[in-house]
Amino acid sequence: EKVLEIEKERAALEEERAALEEERRQQMISAVFDACQNGNINDLTKLLENNIDIDINQQKNGFTPLLLASKNGHTKIVNYLLNVNEIDVNRTDKSGATPLCWACYQGHIDIVTRLLNVKDIDINKARNEGATSLYMACQQGHTNIVKLLVEVKDIDLKKGPNGKTPLQIAKNKKYSEIIKLLLGFNEKNPWSLEKEAQLNEEERRQQLGFNENNPWSLEEETKLEKEREIN
Repeated sequence: EKVLEIEKERAALEEERAALEEERRQQMISAVFDACQNGNINDLTKLLENNIDIDINQQKNGFTPLLLASKNGHTKIVNYLLNVNEIDVNRTDKSGATPLCWACYQGHIDIVTRLLNVKDIDINKARNEGATSLYMACQQGHTNIVKLLVEVKDIDLKKGPNGKTPLQIAKNKKYSEIIKLLLGFNEKNPWSLEKEAQLNEEERRQQLGFNENNPWSLEEETKLEKEREIN
């Protein structure tokens, strides 16, 4: 009986120790999120250096530490987190937004620049409704960020929610400088009214279904319009 009592006491103590350890771990995790939310780089550094078992990609209220820092514009925090092993730069929140999406939406150009230099960044990853980082930057009128994004290789200039493109939202918002960037105008290819009119006409013809395999002609467009009127 004494042996059984000792074993029970030992098990109870072990359970209590494990509960205290878990409570301490949860407190550390909360402190990590608070540091990322508020931009306390010194607190974050101490927490992660002394607690190597913390999962840096875990979520709290739908956000990872990197998502919080990117959303709130804490560049030092973002720089530090990107050097942590196993960091997932494309991990999304509940809406499907990545750290890059949030930085573009909020206009944090330093963070956008840093994220674009990460090898595994998915620049075209979209929110659940279809908005990409480029679309969100266009929507908010962040010209300098759009300028960065359009220069990135493999950037998708057409992707957006419900088939609406970044160019269309920029036109709706009347962001003239963003429109020029999306049309491909830059220092090497200066803008002109004639060039923009030509590009707009090409886009209009593409929307009508004309392409290399189906060349445009006034006769074909007139024919297409008559068919639509009949239908």
